Amino acid sequence: MPPPRYALNGAAAFLLHYVARRATSHCWCFSPCLSAVGCAIGSQYAIKNLVDVLGSGQPTDVALWGAVGLLLALVAGDNLLWRLAGWVASYAFRRRRRRISGSIFSIICPATARAISPISSPAPSPAASRRRPTPRGASKIP
Repeated sequence: MPPPRYALNGAAAFLLHYVARRATSHCWCFSPCLSAVGCAIGSQYAIKNLVDVLGSGQPTDVALWGAVGLLLALVAGDNLLWRLAGWVASYAFRRRRRRISGSIFSIICPATARAISPISSPAPSPAASRRRPTPRGASKIP
């Protein structure tokens, strides 16, 4: 079985094939990531601004609390936007991960791709089959 045509053009073409199929989900995930990076970079400048305000001698209350508020807003925005990106990605790409893994497996091992499916039915490990659900003495506790 030959690999799919999008896999013959390299790894970038292989990944871009799946990105193009779920362009909306990728945009919804990429936007908070890009915004979080902007907040992280902006927080460094906010720290510089806070140091400049504190080093100016006698800063006014408005300037001081404005610098502190800007720093806190950027740090909170960074944290919340990364959480939002992770939440969006967990719901948007749950089913697609299985499809990509199956495609990679069929390219690497084309002869056994039909016989073995590591994603759909993972076998338990030998240690899991030897474990008992409860310890031996736990069933005798009144």
